[in-house]
Amino acid sequence: ARKEVVKRQPRLAAATKSSLSHATVAHSVGELYMELSNCREALAWLFRAETADPEYQRASELKNHIDTCLTHIKSSKPKNLATR
Repeated sequence: ARKEVVKRQPRLAAATKSSLSHATVAHSVGELYMELSNCREALAWLFRAETADPEYQRASELKNHIDTCLTHIKSSKPKNLATR
């Protein structure tokens, strides 16, 4: 059983690195879409970053970007034409 644990450790380390890099890449792509003023696409990538790594080092910045995009989308929603 001990040998099996030792064999799995490199795989776990590789999986952690993969998750971390996926979060970083997804966050960066989300930031690029924010710069292009495309918050809908940015949110898709920002949510991917959020779910890719619960221990993401830039989590507070990521949450701020998500909040910014959600606020932007809510404020730019078309008004109901029936209320005019």
